[in-house]
Amino acid sequence: MEVLEPWTSPVLVKSQRTRIKQQPLENVDFSDHPLLRAGLAALAWAFVTHFQPEQLARLLRDLPDEHPLTRQILIYIVRVHTMTEDEFKQGVAMAKPHLVEALTMSLAQEWMDRGEAKGLQKGIQQGIQQGEAQTLLRQIERKFGPQARMHCQQRVLQADEAQLLQWIDNILTAERLEDLFQDDSSLQ
Repeated sequence: MEVLEPWTSPVLVKSQRTRIKQQPLENVDFSDHPLLRAGLAALAWAFVTHFQPEQLARLLRDLPDEHPLTRQILIYIVRVHTMTEDEFKQGVAMAKPHLVEALTMSLAQEWMDRGEAKGLQKGIQQGIQQGEAQTLLRQIERKFGPQARMHCQQRVLQADEAQLLQWIDNILTAERLEDLFQDDSSLQ
């Protein structure tokens, strides 16, 4: 079997990469064609941690009002940068105030989808936590009896995820109900 040596980029590539990293994005001439320039700029801005409304306005100035790619580029920006609706409206108002309502409405589904995803994730997390609580209560009942379950049921159901996980670990070695909650100061 042949062993391959790790690849290192040639010096020329490293120097180009360094030069590109040091060049400010606003000074890069992407193209003479406005739509191409806007699309490439949107891709370049993907590496910026937070897209500011001013940057959106600069990009929007190059996009034709009714071009089909305009909406796609804006969807890309909203998805990649998780811009809020207010930030988006502010950026659009700077560049194309006559299109604020139309562009906002065309991206409303993106913000609704994002909200649904957050809600779904929160619901899943709550379901997992409820399942952990029910499992712990079942283990308490099996190990210490139904009275023990009734005694600590409310406390288990109100516990946060970290506490539940600690108690789930503790029940494996607990000889008494008190041992289960040994790391919990709210026991008494």
